[in-house]
Amino acid sequence: ANLQILVEGPTEEVFVKNCLTPYLATRGVYLAKPKIVETKRVLDGPNHKGGSVTLEKLVPQLKALLRSGAWVTTMFDFYGCSWRQGCGNGDELEAMLKQKLDDHSKFLPYIQ
Repeated sequence: ANLQILVEGPTEEVFVKNCLTPYLATRGVYLAKPKIVETKRVLDGPNHKGGSVTLEKLVPQLKALLRSGAWVTTMFDFYGCSWRQGCGNGDELEAMLKQKLDDHSKFLPYIQ
């Protein structure tokens, strides 16, 4: 199986590359290079990545990854999600994300 992971920032990116990628490969799951969520697009320089992310920025990036046909997951910190209002825990945030993506069968959200 092929898996794409959209991560919150560089710390999660390193963890995925150094720990998850080799571990999952031994189990037949192959990870693409993790992608850090873009939080701000800039006209005259590199886009800002990582840190606090809004649903308005997150959902389109997840939809783009799902169009690749791979399985898609996330790695975000619960307390770093500015959109967690009204959600008491990571499970509720994961359910909300799943709903925003029309319960896409290849989307497995993860909020830590």
